[in-house]
Amino acid sequence: MTAITELETPAVTVHLNVMADNIRRVQAHLTRHGLGNRPHIKTHKIPAIGQMQMAAGAVGITCQKLGEVEVFADAKVADDVLLTYNILGAAKTERLMALARRVPRLAVVFDNEVVARELSAAAARHQVALEFLVECDTGFRRTGVQTPDEAFALARTAMRLPGLQFKGLMTFPNRDPDTREFFERALALFRKSVLKQAKFEQISSLLEDPQHCSNLDLGGDNGVLSYLLRQKGGTWSSGDLDEKTVGAIRRLVGDRVYRLDGSTLPFPDDSLDQIVVIDYLEHVPEDQAAVREFRRVLKPGGILIVNVPRPKPGSLLTKIRDAIGLTDQWHGHVRPGYTEDELGALLAPAFALETVRTYSRSFSEAIDTGLNGVYQLLRGKGAGSSRKGTVITGHEVQSNQRAFQLMALLHPVMWAVSRLDYLLVGQAGYKMVARARLVAKSPRSSHLDQRLEQARDIAPALMGS
Repeated sequence: MTAITELETPAVTVHLNVMADNIRRVQAHLTRHGLGNRPHIKTHKIPAIGQMQMAAGAVGITCQKLGEVEVFADAKVADDVLLTYNILGAAKTERLMALARRVPRLAVVFDNEVVARELSAAAARHQVALEFLVECDTGFRRTGVQTPDEAFALARTAMRLPGLQFKGLMTFPNRDPDTREFFERALALFRKSVLKQAKFEQISSLLEDPQHCSNLDLGGDNGVLSYLLRQKGGTWSSGDLDEKTVGAIRRLVGDRVYRLDGSTLPFPDDSLDQIVVIDYLEHVPEDQAAVREFRRVLKPGGILIVNVPRPKPGSLLTKIRDAIGLTDQWHGHVRPGYTEDELGALLAPAFALETVRTYSRSFSEAIDTGLNGVYQLLRGKGAGSSRKGTVITGHEVQSNQRAFQLMALLHPVMWAVSRLDYLLVGQAGYKMVARARLVAKSPRSSHLDQRLEQARDIAPALMGS
């Protein structure tokens, strides 16, 4: 070992114990706040230090150059690498494609369509699925798109290109107060929906802490609710019944999104801690089979949260909905919803209800009815409905841009009207949300049990024939 007195000057010296303590301290701070840490290795460019950061709990590393990724991939420092600089040119994209085959998860960042198209061409040529984030300028005026609208437009364009998978937005951290506003506006579509806001608030209030848990959401429609649930931490999968909705969810959240038939789930027995069911059961012909699958894949004591319509067949709003064509059939419902007793009977005896409540009273529901009616009028009578009714994706927003701009302007009025629901004391809402817990089940809860239950269900009919 070289003595410090023998070093040529100037020279960089590192106190290893101080560095190790700094790595632990930063990681502990981020873990305490529920943040995934991908330290930028350009501060040291030493694989051994990167390995120390990974051992402390980092989820991956961030690199600025292709050469850095290559060196750290050779050293097998991390399986998750984020490359934060625009990659352009045939030689560099070929090196990137080679890395994409070596690194289990490699994501890139860009801020313009030229780079997006070149990366797409390379990914398609090499049959590689390349994850990407859109870089946003939130105060430093260096690189990145300048507005939330530009971020949305670039992400939408890139998602339509082969070989690219949208994973989110990236910015350089700073204390500019506009940063929060930038990302809040990026979720503007969600915030302009009074009903979706209320739905997310109700579900969130019943949600078990998803951190360190395996979670599943069903029925996420355009993907916004699936995206917001995943921001709460933990491992999430998503599923829905309609190809259009599955595509919309997948474009927003990326992987672990499944097209379902309503009666089976692609998960092993006792593999999930929590299932969130959002406007899903009313679309499933065999809702009892769906509940049996919930029981099969949930661990004993697992949580089931269910959001469903609560029918009010004699109400004025229901009659108006039917008159303007917003019928159960148009919504893709095989049943109008569930009352409290009906939902409890469906879930029993496997699940014990812990909480049941309703929301979205007459004023909120009137806003939703009006918006759906106007939207259908804009689309035209010949426009088809998906299996999930109205599913508004980025394409629909672009196609009806003026209508959505008007909706944004009217949002304060709609929000104010929805607050009038609080005056309707004692009125049950048009939507219902419930939380139930899986009662301890025998170890033999499997597909065989399903077959036995199905045989039990049809036995009386067979004996009576």
